[in-house]
Parts: sequence; structure tokens; C-alpha cells
Amino acid sequence: MPEHLPLPDPEPVDGHRAPPGFNPDRPPPDRDRHGPALAAELASAVADPASAPPVVEGVDPSRVLKLRATGRLSVGTLRRRLPLLAEDAHWGYYVLADDDQLREFAEAVSGYAEGSLSGHGVPALITMLQTIEGIEPYGPSDRSGAGLAELSFDEPELVDILVWPSASVGEARGRLAQVTAAIRTIEGSAEIASDERPASTVLRARLSREAVELVLHVAVVEKVRPAPRPLIEPPELRAADARDLAVPPPGDALLGVIDDGVAAAHPLLAGLVVAHQGFPSTYGYGAPGPHGTNVAGLAAFGDFEEAFAGSLSLPVPARVIAARVLEPDPYLANRNRFADVALPHEAFEEALRWMVTEHGVRVVVAAIADPYGFQGPLVDEFTVTVDSLVRELDVVIVTACGNVYDGLTSDGAGGTANAVRDYPGYLTRDVARVAEPGTAALALTVGSVARTDAPATASGTTPLGYRAVAGPGMPSPFSRSGPGPGPASAGSQKPDLSHYGGNLVITDHGTLEWHNQGVGSITLHHQPAARHFAAVNGTSFAAPRVARVAAEVAATYPDASANLIRALVALSARRSAPEGALPDDLIWRTIGYGIPDIDRAVQSVGSRVVLMFDGEIDPDGTHIHAVPLPRDFVEASTSRTLRVAYAFDPPVRRQRREYIAGKMRVDLVHGLDPLTIAEIYGPQPSWQALRADPSLVRQSLPDASHRYQLTPGVNRTLGSTLAVQELRRTQLPDEAHYLVVAHLREAWARTAAFSYDRQRYAVVVELVDEERPGLDLYAAARTELTALRARLRGRAGR
Repeated sequence: MPEHLPLPDPEPVDGHRAPPGFNPDRPPPDRDRHGPALAAELASAVADPASAPPVVEGVDPSRVLKLRATGRLSVGTLRRRLPLLAEDAHWGYYVLADDDQLREFAEAVSGYAEGSLSGHGVPALITMLQTIEGIEPYGPSDRSGAGLAELSFDEPELVDILVWPSASVGEARGRLAQVTAAIRTIEGSAEIASDERPASTVLRARLSREAVELVLHVAVVEKVRPAPRPLIEPPELRAADARDLAVPPPGDALLGVIDDGVAAAHPLLAGLVVAHQGFPSTYGYGAPGPHGTNVAGLAAFGDFEEAFAGSLSLPVPARVIAARVLEPDPYLANRNRFADVALPHEAFEEALRWMVTEHGVRVVVAAIADPYGFQGPLVDEFTVTVDSLVRELDVVIVTACGNVYDGLTSDGAGGTANAVRDYPGYLTRDVARVAEPGTAALALTVGSVARTDAPATASGTTPLGYRAVAGPGMPSPFSRSGPGPGPASAGSQKPDLSHYGGNLVITDHGTLEWHNQGVGSITLHHQPAARHFAAVNGTSFAAPRVARVAAEVAATYPDASANLIRALVALSARRSAPEGALPDDLIWRTIGYGIPDIDRAVQSVGSRVVLMFDGEIDPDGTHIHAVPLPRDFVEASTSRTLRVAYAFDPPVRRQRREYIAGKMRVDLVHGLDPLTIAEIYGPQPSWQALRADPSLVRQSLPDASHRYQLTPGVNRTLGSTLAVQELRRTQLPDEAHYLVVAHLREAWARTAAFSYDRQRYAVVVELVDEERPGLDLYAAARTELTALRARLRGRAGR
């Protein structure tokens, strides 16, 4: 098997090109109107009785306000007047202030409105106030998480109380103590577990309705929500016998499954599940439900449909390390729950560390999603835990984007008006937005597409009048959509990828059928004594198929970083929707980069070759990679595609608008020598310096004659840590080509208190000649690579 070729090591650029920054010519608002309006909104927010803090000993009586801005506020200027809790992606700033601080801020706003401000720091203060367009209270309705209103409270309910991120463990403990003080004033409340880490401070408790109402008024509380109970997809059995299928011996691929318990004794899993354990280890789990085995079967084999279609031979399976963190909810049908005695993100972290440290797992699938779409204003503690562990452990975590139910029916009783009339439009509504932890910036988040639109009964026939909602390759009717959270104009790309997760069927009676085996995703049944296979629907069953591809990449390239694995998997993906079937924006929001392929991810063959680099860059640094384009690829007038994929793993901060610590972008330039490229992409004079000295010259980035316009553009990719861009051409200039990789830290990541010395990244380049399948592009690229390395060594020796 021809493995991919290396991309030449980069030439670093001394320094970096800073962005232009804020436009100094933007006109300020009319102070005579803006000032009094701001003062009135502040007074109304402070006086709002619904958001008044409770009078409880040990609870801070401060208020939380949301400042709505038109752009970035100076955090230093703001913090000198109001303690900042967090920022969101829409220029929302959340502040915690006591009566004295609010009174001083009100005086500053009045002085701004009257034009009477004077003294040190006034220009910065006025700029900040000009940028604030509105002030509103943050009260109980803001703190009420999705699903909280659905709880009956006939008896105390299990809830998780998320606390605003803190600057230190001591501050987090103090905030938890306030929540505890409030809870203990209500008889019958019981605290169960807590996490006092500053970025993921949360308290789990069993509370009455009265206690929840009280907690919803506590200022240090960000959100109160029901304890997570992920939905499971209803399975339908398939009458088939595993003994009829040929099963190859397992290969080298290994991956972890964090889910419900797995039926390790299943005939097709026997010997493949090499270790399994429950977390927390002290919890006594009950009998497992179907979800864990459904996911593990697809994680091990990747696909069963082709075997049933006639080959009767299964793919080479992977070995599985299974960790149990879920069990069927005994009180709610089709719901799983985490162990009540532990916080979900802590159980997940314990399971992941066990997999990585004791079993060497590099790829993990956690097909666990909240039943509700992302609401914000911040990502939750589960999401930030996933991102932090990806970076710390250098592991690939594959998640599902979650399943949407609310948009499918309009009458709540199985009607299909929305599923038929509004598909796929309802997938882009807020109710269908990707669910946490699928919002994780460093995870591979997977959506679902339909494989088939042919309903069937148990006998294999298609019932008259039955029809599938989605066509082949189209987004599954239940799959959630992006974008993910992020400050970029397009947010972050979520889902990143997609795979086959099933379809839904409209019956001849006009009802919605979730478990028709003709359109479902085939996997293993959790009770093999009764049935060996099940037909299921859900993004949970698309995610392990993608994880199986990633595990094969990790096995083929054992030294690859998680970044390189992610980049190769994404580079191998292709869109499944028929050409022209969906608007481009809807494709991005539901399918992402498409369905990955194992063969394309791990090998270069014939007229397709991949070059890859796995390394580090200085924060705010720029690298120039020479791209060895074979003459056969450049000179021919055939349909050719050049794809670039890159991935990086920046630190994250939950409370910051720019959740990830830095951004990356790539440019593909040609016809310029490396020195010229370094001058262009190196440090440039600031706009302030140019105004002071017009003789200075700020060089423009290369225009279209030297820089290709890759698709998608930078506006869609800049908010993500994984991107794939491509160039389709029938002609290419016979010139040297270079890939310019640039990194830029966010302002909060440049502070002395934040250690961010190196940024790991991977970049891969794919060359494909679609019209000449017999072309040995691999051999030609290897020859060109050898010649290029010789030229680079010669230039370095001069």
C-alpha cells in the first residue's frame, strides 16, 4: 500500500503580519440620543424586580448585567468599573456588579450623556460607552436551561447548576459556597456532586421547585438545567444470523467507545472488546440498553450494509476499548442517563484518561449529545472538557451533532407536516442547532445523511404508500445543523463531517416511522440471544463510522498527531448530496465536508497523491511550505483538483468571546520566490505608523495573479480548528507553488499570565487528476519531491 508522501519542512518567516484591526474612521453614535438611552436601559436593568438577587446569608447580592456591544470592548477599561464574568460570540459582555459599582457606572453613563466627563482614562471610557448599544438584566429566564420547564417537580428533581467561569480555584469554591448556602435554606434539597475547577464549575443537586426558583436568582449561577439524559434512538430488529457472514481477523486499528455498556459476548464482538470498565468505578450500573452495543458494532466494523447487500464478507474489524458512563433511564423511555452520583464531564474525563494511559487509545467515539441544541451564551463544561483533553492528551474525539425531534412534527402526535412540507428547511432553525458537546472546537463532530430511501418490511418488501423523507446522500431528517459557536462571520464549521445514520419514513397513514429497517442504519443488537442485528436511526450511528476511519489512520501512521489524523480524515471526505440538490449554505450546515473514506485517508494511489506535514509553529508565526507539483500534473489540460486540509489544537477559554486562543489560515501562492513571500507575510507597519510616516509602505497580500482563491473562503474557515479548501483547475501555471500557513493569537492569549509558546498543527495537500486514472502521479510526485529537497538544500547552503 503506497503511503502518503511527506510535505517538505517549512521555512519560518521572521515575525508575522498583523491584521489591519479596528477601522478608526467608523463614526461614533449620536451622544445626545445614545447617552440618555443607555442611562435609561441601565436604570431599568438595575430596577428589574424579576432579576433581583435573593436575600440569603452567604449569597452575594450583586446583579449580573449583559452589555450588548457593536464591537470589541476594552476589557481593561471595562474591568476597572465592572467585574467581567464572560463574553459571548455576539459581542455580549456579562458583568457582575454590586450596588456601589452600579452607582459609579451609572454616574459615568450620565456624565457621558451630558458631556461632562473629565479626568484620567476618559477617552477610553467614552470609546467603550460609544460601543455599548444596550444594557439588559441577566435573570431567571436567562439562567433557565433547556428542558428545565419540562420537569414536573412532583418530587425533587436532579439538576446541574452551572456557575460562571472563575479566575481561580479559590474564587470557584467561593461561588459554589454561595449556591450551597442558597440551597440549604430550602428543606429537602440534597447536594450530590460538584466540580470546583474554574472553567467547569458545576454543582449537581436534587432540588424542589422552590429551591430551583431560588437558585435562578443567584448571581454567580450561569445556568440551571436538568441532569443530562441523552436520547437513544428506537431500534428495530433485523432477522439475520451473524454466522452467515465471513469475519476477517482484526487488524491493527484500536479505538475507544464511551457510551452505555457493550454486549461483549455478541458473536461479532467476541474477542474484539479487549477491555471494558464503568465510570465512576464505584457506581453499580444496571443492565445495559441498546445504545452502547449499537455504537460499538459500527466502531468495530464501520459498515454492515454491504455484507447484507450480497458480499457476505464484513470489513476487517478494529479492536475496541469500552467505557461505560450511561445506562437506560428507568423513569423515561428512550432516554439514557449518566450515573446520578457523578458529574457527566468528570465521568467522561476519567474514562478517557483510562483509555489513553492504560490502553494507548488514540481515537475515541463519544456519541453522546444533549437533547437540546446549543443555546449559549457560553459552551458548557462538557464541551470545554472535551476540548481541553484533546489538546492535553493528543487524542481524536469523535462526537455526534445530536438529533432534532421538535421540528419533525407540527401536532406533537406523530403528524408529519413539518417532516414532509418543511424538509430540509427546519434543519436550519435554532431548535435544530448542533447540541453539546458536538460544539467542541477540537472534536470531529459528525452529522447524519441517508443511505437509502427505500422503506421495507421485515420480509424485505416496500409497503405501498410508504416513502422516505430524505433522498440518498441528503441530510437525515433528524440530523442537527451548524454553525457551531464562534466569533467568525460564519461561526465554526459544525458538523465537520457526515456519514450514514439512517432515514425516516412516512407511512401510508401519514405518520412518521422512526425504525423502518429498509432505511435504518444496520448494526449489532445488544441482546444477541434474541437477535444479532438491529436497524437504528440517529447521528449516534454516523459518528462511529467516522471514528473507524480515524482509527485506521492512527494505525497506519502511528506517529501521527491528533491534528494529522483529523486533517487526513477530513481530506478524504466527499459530499454525498446530489449536485444541485441543496443550497451551498445548507450543505455546509448539515453535511460539512462530507463522508470520509478509509482508502483515501490512508493511501496514495495512481492519479491521487497526498503530501503531509505534522509539526509546530510559533504563535503569531508564518510558515512557507514548498509544494512539489509534478510536471505531469501542471502541464496537462485536464480536470484537476488540489485540496489542502489543516488542523490545529489551540487552548480554549470558556468565558472568552474568542473561545479558541488562536486562528490559522492558509494561502496557496505561485510565481513568487520565498524571500518575496516572507517580505509580504512578515511584519508590516501599523496603520498608526503609516499615518505618522507616509513614506512607509504596507505591502498588499498577493492578488489573484499570484494567490489562488480557495473554496471555501477564509470567512467560513477562520473560526474553526479544522478546514479543507480546494482549487479546481484545468490549467495551472508552470511556476513554483508555496503554501503559506499563518497563525494569529487572540489578544487574551498574548498576556503574560497565559503560557502559549508553541502551536501544533498539521497540513496535508492532495493532488488529483480526475481525467487520467492511469497516471502514476504518486511516482511523479515522489520524483519531484526528491528534486525539490535537493534544491532546498542547495539554497540553504548558499
